[in-house]
Amino acid sequence: MNRLPIALAAAALVAAACALRPPERTYTAPSLLFVAPQPNAKLWLARVPIAMHLGGRVPPGRYTFLIDGRFAAGGELSPVVRYVPATPLPAGSHRLSAYVYGRGFGWNYDWKVTVQRGAQRSVPTWGAASRAALADVNRYRALGGERPMRLDIPLEGAARAHSDFFRKNLARYGQTLTVSVHQEQPTWPGYVGRNPYSRDVAFGFNGDGDSEVMAFGVPIGEAVKLWIDSIYHRFGLIDPGLVDMGYGIAGSSRQSDDLPVTTIDAGYLASAEVADRVPVLWPTRGLTGVPLRFLQGEIPDPLANFSGARYPAGYPVTISFFGERVSGLRIASASLTASGRTIPAYLLTPQDEKNPQELGMSAALIPKSPLAESTDYRASFRGSYEDPSGWHAFSYAWSFSTRPAPSLGKPISLRLASGAAVRGRLVGEAAYAPVQGLIAPAGGVLSWSASSPDFATAVAGGHKLRFSYRSVAAWLDGKEITLQSAPASAGRDPYVPVQEFSRLLGLRAPQAAART
Repeated sequence: MNRLPIALAAAALVAAACALRPPERTYTAPSLLFVAPQPNAKLWLARVPIAMHLGGRVPPGRYTFLIDGRFAAGGELSPVVRYVPATPLPAGSHRLSAYVYGRGFGWNYDWKVTVQRGAQRSVPTWGAASRAALADVNRYRALGGERPMRLDIPLEGAARAHSDFFRKNLARYGQTLTVSVHQEQPTWPGYVGRNPYSRDVAFGFNGDGDSEVMAFGVPIGEAVKLWIDSIYHRFGLIDPGLVDMGYGIAGSSRQSDDLPVTTIDAGYLASAEVADRVPVLWPTRGLTGVPLRFLQGEIPDPLANFSGARYPAGYPVTISFFGERVSGLRIASASLTASGRTIPAYLLTPQDEKNPQELGMSAALIPKSPLAESTDYRASFRGSYEDPSGWHAFSYAWSFSTRPAPSLGKPISLRLASGAAVRGRLVGEAAYAPVQGLIAPAGGVLSWSASSPDFATAVAGGHKLRFSYRSVAAWLDGKEITLQSAPASAGRDPYVPVQEFSRLLGLRAPQAAART
């Protein structure tokens, strides 16, 4: 079988107005954000989930789902109502009904869908590979402060189907990928839909848009890293408006002659987007362990915008305004410096981009050479963005580092002021300890962010310290600070630098008793 070099491919968000709202005269609450699957959808999944997302405060009430006039499910209202048919729907047309009712309000809606002949009876239960893909993606989203995505049945079905389609039609796509890997041709075997959004809809997805990323010849953990370490693909995973995802792989999970094809389809909701004026910066503020290089393989090729540009380049730095209301972006100046020295870099803006739909309202600094090891960098972007109220100036500057992320070493025993012993670890010559073991004897409490699970808040000694794994950016009593050393990850009780956290939280620093 033909082999392809390691490569990536990304599809831009596809705008789609999928909101279904009852007439305002029917009731004022709850407001129905969307119903899935959308009316007149032609489905390739026979057990497609029926879902409603209810906005605002959800009053006491109930819901009922009917399929072809027969009761399917019902219960108490909640912000998200979801039902997967117990048995597959036969091929043909079906009428779905949703009823939402309570004291002082009531609403019903009927819509038709068609199950295609040969539709999958159901998407298999998520396995370890899908859960691993989700964990990898959410780990990066947490570093940027973005809410975690969830696995979604329709998106999982679409991603699996497209991976299978590509592998079956590898020879038709061609060794040079002259046909977009995100497009399916109706005459080719396994066809579901021409573009990612049409395939997502065919499996029952009904959000406001989607993003699809693909990789070839690599296992999922490496694929996610390649996507994040690129430019266009990065946007398809860190957009705050992405809430659900599905994962599909065709071929072996190891690199071999059968060419594993990996696809992630992510679903977008406009209501989940951040405020338009708040950009997403990458690498994130204070991030450590940033890679040095940007390697060839992304499709389309960002360096193709610059005459004479060559690989390997340096790790790309990006600023992105993801809000739907942003319609323009102008960069007045951008720079990357280290120890006061300006790093030569290409500046990619919407005005320079040959594929503007890929870049969107983002800009990228691409160093002309790989970054240096164990070096601190400072990036800055100054410009303006446009929304319906006009143009607005912005200026952002932040730091990140290629210094290695903390790696836990040999165990040590630490003696607290109370006399209690805590088992810690060495990071170089510095003592690290589980944060709960460090603060609990002093009455401290550790809590986790519901939206970004790698962000934690430690409260002790009259102080509140918010921090994140692999980052030296933190907030002490609401004021942003820079840590001398980054926390290290170890499950739900992260290891933190003992001396620094004790000082910041007003605790007496424990002493290292002995190595164990």
